[in-house]
Amino acid sequence: MSSSRGNLTGRIRSHQRPTDNSVPILGQNLSDIGEDYEDALHDTVRRGMDDKCRKDYRRRQLRIAEFWKKNCPQYYAVGVREVAEDDLNDRTKFYFQRYKFDLKYSGINVDYVLHFLMQNDIKADGKLKSFQDIRKYRDAILWGSKVADERMPQTFYEKTDIYLEAYKKKFIHEKKAGNVDEYATDPIPMPVYELLLKWSIETSNVFAWFWTISQWNFMAWSASMNLLAFHHFNLGVDSIISKYDDSKAGKIGERLSEKNIYANPLNWHMCWWAGMGIYCSVFAVDLEQHERLFLRPGVKDGTAAVKYCEQMLGIVGNHQAEIMALMRQDHLNPYGLHKGAPTHAVSGTTASPSLPSIARRGEWSLGAVLDVYWHFASIGDHYLGRILAGLDPNTPDFGTLPPHWTTSNPLENDLIKRAMVMLYGPILVAYEGKPENPAGLLLRCLSSLVFHSDALLEVMVKFPGHDFTKISILHDRELLDGLKKLVTTDPTPGVMTVATGIPPHVGTAQQLAKILNVMTELVQKFGEHGNNLMVAVEEALGTKDWESGHVTGSRLKEILENFQKDSVEAVDSRIEGGRVEFNRAIESGYDNSKAGLEVNPTTARQNQGCLVYTSDAADEQRRRDNGSGATAERKLSISRH
Repeated sequence: MSSSRGNLTGRIRSHQRPTDNSVPILGQNLSDIGEDYEDALHDTVRRGMDDKCRKDYRRRQLRIAEFWKKNCPQYYAVGVREVAEDDLNDRTKFYFQRYKFDLKYSGINVDYVLHFLMQNDIKADGKLKSFQDIRKYRDAILWGSKVADERMPQTFYEKTDIYLEAYKKKFIHEKKAGNVDEYATDPIPMPVYELLLKWSIETSNVFAWFWTISQWNFMAWSASMNLLAFHHFNLGVDSIISKYDDSKAGKIGERLSEKNIYANPLNWHMCWWAGMGIYCSVFAVDLEQHERLFLRPGVKDGTAAVKYCEQMLGIVGNHQAEIMALMRQDHLNPYGLHKGAPTHAVSGTTASPSLPSIARRGEWSLGAVLDVYWHFASIGDHYLGRILAGLDPNTPDFGTLPPHWTTSNPLENDLIKRAMVMLYGPILVAYEGKPENPAGLLLRCLSSLVFHSDALLEVMVKFPGHDFTKISILHDRELLDGLKKLVTTDPTPGVMTVATGIPPHVGTAQQLAKILNVMTELVQKFGEHGNNLMVAVEEALGTKDWESGHVTGSRLKEILENFQKDSVEAVDSRIEGGRVEFNRAIESGYDNSKAGLEVNPTTARQNQGCLVYTSDAADEQRRRDNGSGATAERKLSISRH
């Protein structure tokens, strides 16, 4: 029996678990398990790792074997074996009919492994290899032992752990001396992100533009964007909710979460809703055949990401001077969007979203202990989603509602229905009656497209032959004018009334803005006071009495006192309004409900993802209706299905 773990902490490795290999496996030679068992097992096991990674591991094992053959022939003779033909044909062994030599893992001599690593830690250019590159050789051996079902000695784990830990420090030392090639991708800052969007539009590259917006808002790896499809989307209260099936960091879905994607009514370049509406219009025929947004039918996974990288690097190559002023050009890579989005989220305001909500959206682990807080992180995703949409959390406009239709049933409107058919007809026909039908999604995105249509028309005129010319409703001015009348960003009862993801400080800013408006109006009233006074006196006394000078002191005093009384009452009313708003602003710093966001702790259960929001408008209406006994409490419940 293997030794117990003793005082070891952290992850328990296979060789550290208490086992007993002295007892033979029961029923090992029986044949009643079923003929399809091996095929079913292999089909399940192979999904645990991409073939690309398996082939890389096999290549690394072969490099080790070739090194031993050349430099350590005696050990090569005992430590390497030729793969039998049956094993080559055994798909569960993953030799891919190419890798005909393998290591002997049981009893492997770790000193010869370390000898290989120390002799191969320098690249052809004389620079030290990265820690990740060296570590992958150890990983390849560990994987090979599992596939071969061979246990390795304890010394292998102990000595490789010590060596790799020391290699980290060696790498840092050599990095300081300039003996390391740096290929690390820098986070793409917000100014560069905006430029990438601008340049993509100017080059009529709708694909690159929409991919960039998507990867930034989703805070995703390129690999996750590859498989983004219609069935990944659902509608939130004032957001579009997305959750994909798996990701680079979450093949079993444990780190996947719903991501709330918000519109940007203030900047169409950065608006994902408008981008989705435009992209689906331009590529409607392609999307008719396949629900994946970026990956076309019949092509390999990852093709879209490669295409995007090539196109984006080509766009950047034409603007080297602008990029150099903002970041290191040789460290600019599309992966930087995955780093840049969270960097912007935490640096754009001192009231940044919580770390768990950022980690949850970016699919990063916080560690075994901190990962428990993921359970509560989804609430903060609303706030994070607004920041990633490009809305400024330091202004009252942060709480702006997205463009939406003023009617509760838009498809009953002939103009909206006509526009949907013009833009998305092939998609609507192809997915009618299917679970992944994107009609609701496209209906929301169309409202943003219409809202920003004037800006789109400017682009279409400025760049002849632009892909925006494929957006058919831009050529129908009468239809477009009619649609614009049906779109608003103001609260609309029965459609959209409350903005989600609004923190208390934004509510405070909104209240202070109201106070400022009241005070500004008050100053204007005082400015008009003198003129109004003269007019009032003239009207009261009559022109003739005024011109003849027959104005008694008592009469003038009476007029002035009455005017003063009326003026003071009006000013007091204005000041009282400002005082009320000011008190609300102060209270909102401590109470979310005063800032237009009321969280009901009894219903905000994370398992159900349910929050209750109440608008300021509803509060005001309720106060006005108290006298008649009516109530105007408008509450919306968010249920993420």
